[in-house]
Amino acid sequence: MSDDAVPPPADPSATAPPAAPADDAPVELKSRPIAGLLAAALPGAGHFYQGRTVKGAIYCVCILGLFLCGQALGGWQTVALESNAPGVPFGSEEFDGPGDNPFRTPFGPPRRQLLQHYTAQVFTGGVAWPALLQSQRFDNADNVPRRRLIEPLDAPFEGVLMADLDDRPVVLATLTGTVNAVPRGDGSRVEGTLDVAAASPTDPRLRTGFEGSPAAVFPPGPPRPVTLTPTTVQAFDRPINGEKGRLLKLLVDPSALSAIALPNGVAADELERPRAIGTVPRPLWNWYLAPRDRRAANRLHAEEGTTMDLAVVFTMIAGLLNVLAFWDAIDGPAYGRTDRRLDNGDSDADAPGSPAPAAA
Repeated sequence: MSDDAVPPPADPSATAPPAAPADDAPVELKSRPIAGLLAAALPGAGHFYQGRTVKGAIYCVCILGLFLCGQALGGWQTVALESNAPGVPFGSEEFDGPGDNPFRTPFGPPRRQLLQHYTAQVFTGGVAWPALLQSQRFDNADNVPRRRLIEPLDAPFEGVLMADLDDRPVVLATLTGTVNAVPRGDGSRVEGTLDVAAASPTDPRLRTGFEGSPAAVFPPGPPRPVTLTPTTVQAFDRPINGEKGRLLKLLVDPSALSAIALPNGVAADELERPRAIGTVPRPLWNWYLAPRDRRAANRLHAEEGTTMDLAVVFTMIAGLLNVLAFWDAIDGPAYGRTDRRLDNGDSDADAPGSPAPAAA
């Protein structure tokens, strides 16, 4: 054969771009609306519906794990719509208003914050959506603090016993026990018992009511079992609030003060307006994912500190990540240029990795 003979045509398979791996083949998205709804309701559910089990498991475990970790870190009080509604202060005389209102100022209508962390948390799905229902329950006209009982109360109680000494509030004891009270008349008067273990307080600032005052000296000894008799409801926090404890303030009969370990040099008849101020537990459905009034939010952040801020960030990130998972379930994977044949008229020779055309 001569040297100027025409070479045989090249094998087309030798110049074609390599075939995409089977794992990169286009996936069957099935019904996109259904996949989107499932992905929005539960991270990874849309991918399970499409048969993309590995990716669905990754989304489900990582996003829900991050959300639940944030909830647990914040005492399961991280997710909620916030409100500017007033709240009953703890250990203060600020709530001594007239009538059924325990405040000196009238209630203002609650106003939701426009920008808040729930705008990101809501995208986590069904685990965060009940907060919308709790917000409606919280804004109900009947969900306000009152100065009366509507129904009998039998619950654990934890708080302090206070009284006025020379017109100054003084903490006499810490109380742990149970309260059993039955409303009488319009509910402002009650009958029942407050069976508690009364221990001498240890914090001088708590004992004297304000910082810098002289510390009262209590006789040493273990907690004493005491039965106090509540007479009047001074304040009872709103039924629905994003706080596990529901604040309760009761005036008590002073006749039982003699059973309390009083400070040295203080007689029971010198004390005025003895009152038990503490909390009773709220049912789970009345605090979980429920909004918090201003005072409850302040107390929660004061107790948790920066831990609450970190917990909120975790739940917000979980919601934002689920937005990406939702889009992936709707539109499928983001294919590269060589993952499937182009539909815009470009030839395979223009694709990355194709051999350059021979020079003329």
